[in-house]
Amino acid sequence: MSFKLNHLSYGVRLFASGLAVVALIGLGLATSTPSAPTNAAGNKYIGADKCKSCHASETSGNPHGKWLETTHAKAFEKLGSDDAKKIGKEKGAEDPQKADACLKCHVTAFGVPAAELKAKPEQLKNVQCEACHGPGENHMKARFAAAAAAGDNPDTSKRQVVPEGEITVKVEPKDCKVCHHDQSPTFKPFCFHERLEKIAHYDPRSGHKIEKPLTACPCDDDCGCKKGDCAKLPKKQ
Repeated sequence: MSFKLNHLSYGVRLFASGLAVVALIGLGLATSTPSAPTNAAGNKYIGADKCKSCHASETSGNPHGKWLETTHAKAFEKLGSDDAKKIGKEKGAEDPQKADACLKCHVTAFGVPAAELKAKPEQLKNVQCEACHGPGENHMKARFAAAAAAGDNPDTSKRQVVPEGEITVKVEPKDCKVCHHDQSPTFKPFCFHERLEKIAHYDPRSGHKIEKPLTACPCDDDCGCKKGDCAKLPKKQ
């Protein structure tokens, strides 16, 4: 499965999951298949454990650790719950953990050709970072190369600038809706901005943490913003 989620500010960094999107996806029993994030030639999915090697330090805000605290990190496990099995049975999926209709939104890179996977399928369970940011092999190679060029004493006080196109960064409501939509049996309309804040993983060196008041709601017109600060703001142009 692959549903994109880029990030709301430049301070939002790649974490090992993707992170993902906005709270738990529930059972993705939609009829359509999520589209994969744009995949540059030769780029492959590497899995959350590879992302962790660079994205688990407190210096970078420990995005991997923050992902582990989200329901995205337990998306596949959730399919094995009694509630999921009950819903699955009602929808014709006797075992949600084996049903394509569920796995496409509870497993990263589900349905992606094997040639585009560097990680083994069992290493891609749950909604990981690459479910939101796209395949990470090129990003990993580029960052390792940059670290090697920096030598033995790199300046860790500053966040490395990730060039556009190396990895997906900015998130939009449409990216969440690849799996968070009314064809999912557990879907509930939500405020994109508020949900994104629940899974955000900011690099403290970037200075882009969302603390200043919003001047416009970043959500789509039908995103479900019906209360809170976001609902009181004009929609983005």
